[in-house]
Amino acid sequence: MRLHVIEHVPYEGPGAIATWAESRGHAVTESLALTEVFPLLPDVDFVVVMGGPM
Repeated sequence: MRLHVIEHVPYEGPGAIATWAESRGHAVTESLALTEVFPLLPDVDFVVVMGGPM
């Protein structure tokens, strides 16, 4: 399975989500919202959108 994580700030990564996914053999990629290009949807199975600072 291929997960892509969209982050809103560079100092908050996927943390436990990446640990869980990678421990099960899933690929995890990341991009920073507003500054990096997201992968095409056919290239990922799940998209995780992280919250920003509250």
